[in-house]
Amino acid sequence: MTGPDLRVEDTTVVMASMTRKESAMVAPRRIYRAGTLRYTLRELVAVFFWMLLGDFCFQLSMVVFASVLPLKLKGLGASNSVIGLIVGSIPSAMNMIVLPVVSYRSDRHRGRLGRRIPYLLWPTPLIALFLAVVGFSDSLGRWLYHFLTTSVHLSQATVLFWTIGLCVGLYQFFNSFVASVYYYLFNDVVPQELMGRFYGLFRVVSAGAAFIFNFFILGYAGVPAMQRWIFVGAGAMYLVAFGLMCWRVREGQYPPPPERKAQGTWLAGLPSWYGSGVDLGILEALCLHVCAATKSMTRPSDIFGRAIRQHNLITDPMTVGDGAMAVPEGLGLGVELDRAALDRYTKRRFTVNLI
Repeated sequence: MTGPDLRVEDTTVVMASMTRKESAMVAPRRIYRAGTLRYTLRELVAVFFWMLLGDFCFQLSMVVFASVLPLKLKGLGASNSVIGLIVGSIPSAMNMIVLPVVSYRSDRHRGRLGRRIPYLLWPTPLIALFLAVVGFSDSLGRWLYHFLTTSVHLSQATVLFWTIGLCVGLYQFFNSFVASVYYYLFNDVVPQELMGRFYGLFRVVSAGAAFIFNFFILGYAGVPAMQRWIFVGAGAMYLVAFGLMCWRVREGQYPPPPERKAQGTWLAGLPSWYGSGVDLGILEALCLHVCAATKSMTRPSDIFGRAIRQHNLITDPMTVGDGAMAVPEGLGLGVELDRAALDRYTKRRFTVNLI
């Protein structure tokens, strides 16, 4: 055979003689996609590594704050009310104010670094700084007391705890920026088909941070001389890990944010979901009805309380199939209280008079 037909025949013979190994070598590499981002397997592993490293130090800093600070305050003679105010109430109030604002602004932000990374990057050095300052806040409070003692008549304990509260407030203010948008970054840079695996690794890393703290560090948390260095160490690790994560993880391109609606209606139409706690059956039934009846409930919700408790205190358990839970049918919420189970699990009874 001559001419073009000869070339076709030769090519066919060559292709047929290729080994499986050679065919695999010329096969295109799998590409993973997250929005406009494209990853090879190696690039995806690198993204997972940096984000999980950032998560490890983020969780470690939170564990240090929640575990060491109460011991520090207790050692300084603080009452349970003062400890609850500084460790719980101040951070909660800060989150309540900052989280909605930062979350909304982050959704609408478009910049060279993306919409999430800027809100993670600039607070990072300030979070690390004030986490370390919290460790030295008692020394700072004593210095302020001696500095102010000639002009202000306050007790040393008052100055000390106000100083610690101020340092905690500054740390929590900047930490609220990260807490507002950090978890949203996952959806922006992790391919959807691998989101479950990433969240599994995320939970493992979070638990690992708590385990390492409890196993290696908690024994020193009650020693005043060591407490400040635990805070300093956590702040330094956070600065390095989160800084590297913000540098190495990149975001893709986003479409322009939707136009602002008329004042007072900007929340209308925003997608929403229900996030459960360790809820009992009656509350879960209520939430199922709310989710089914709410038009904006377009995001997958989670109901996990039934999986970790002994009994849900209703007679007929709610069924799950194909990743969804059926809305109970019947009168009211469609479920009936299991009074026998209620009696079995009751520990104490008391009466409340409303009138």
